[in-house]
Amino acid sequence: MIGERDSAPYGRYLAASVGLMAIATANGVMRELTYGKAVGERVAHWASLGPMVGLFAVYVNVLERRWPLPSWRSAATIGSVWAGIAAGFELGVGHYVERKNWSELLREYNLAAGRSGGLVLVATAAMPALVRVWRRRA
Repeated sequence: MIGERDSAPYGRYLAASVGLMAIATANGVMRELTYGKAVGERVAHWASLGPMVGLFAVYVNVLERRWPLPSWRSAATIGSVWAGIAAGFELGVGHYVERKNWSELLREYNLAAGRSGGLVLVATAAMPALVRVWRRRA
């Protein structure tokens, strides 16, 4: 349970998850319109991971400057919620819009099979706490 002293701007950060989805979507569109077909799907997904995580970091840094997170706990909570939203968005769009089956979609999160989807969720979950720590030390 979040204590009274933890007054994180949860509503604002929840709304800000739309920005993360926009960054991820734009990253995917750019990947597909540029180098995606030339290097193959798996390599393209791994290559696009760096720019997407970098843009996430910049975006979260802007949010943290505007609405500072009061604690590591609030940052971890926000990151966890964002990862859940990201997974729901990805799986929902994949299944209901792109008409992919669930097992095909879940394969994207299998690191042992060389897929990068799991790292996207880890980066999404960790980013608020990482940016908060970085800003406090800088």
